Parts: sequence; C-alpha cells; structure tokens
Amino acid sequence: MQRLMYSMWQRKLTGASARGASTCHESEEETLSQLWLPALRVVQIILSAAVIIFILLQARGAGLGSAFGGSSAGSVFKTRRGVERLIFNLTIVFVVLFGIVSIITLVLPAK
Repeated sequence: MQRLMYSMWQRKLTGASARGASTCHESEEETLSQLWLPALRVVQIILSAAVIIFILLQARGAGLGSAFGGSSAGSVFKTRRGVERLIFNLTIVFVVLFGIVSIITLVLPAK
C-alpha cells in the first residue's frame, strides 16, 4: 500500500496523467482479486459441504403424511431444544455465510 501511495505521489510530482495512476491502482486490485479468488472458492466448497451435512443432521418432522390427513397430532409443533437448536442455528449461519461468499466471488473480477 505504501509503495502504491509513493508511486502515485511520484506521478503527481512528475505531472503524469491521472489515467496512468488509475490503471496502476486497477492492476493492483486485479492482482489482489486473483490471489483471493481461489481461496474464496475453497471456502465456498467447505461451506457447501457443511450446509449439506447440517441439513441432513436435522431431525425429520411429521413429513408430508400430516398434510394428507395422517394422524400426527403431537408433531404439529415441536420446540427445538439443546442440540437440535444448535444444529438449526448453525445451518442458518452456514447458509448466510455461503451466500455472502458467493456474492463476493461473483463481484470479484476473474481472469
């Protein structure tokens, strides 16, 4: 960052055009995005596996049987407690993180 500021300061002193300074800044942004993109993809793969695992770990409810008149009087509403609540909350956190990482990966320019 200091090198970038120093080069911009030198260009300003020598009277270089503002266009040259902006291309220097843009090329450094492209380099940073190229370094971060593979790491973000690995994080995205790990988060997707975690989301799948936590969704599969959640307890099954009454299912579709109660929608067609099946007798599931006690399973209409069930409060999550303990580990069930933890798994449910972690699933929500991982889904939100996956969405954020996906948006960041979409916004970063890929070459």
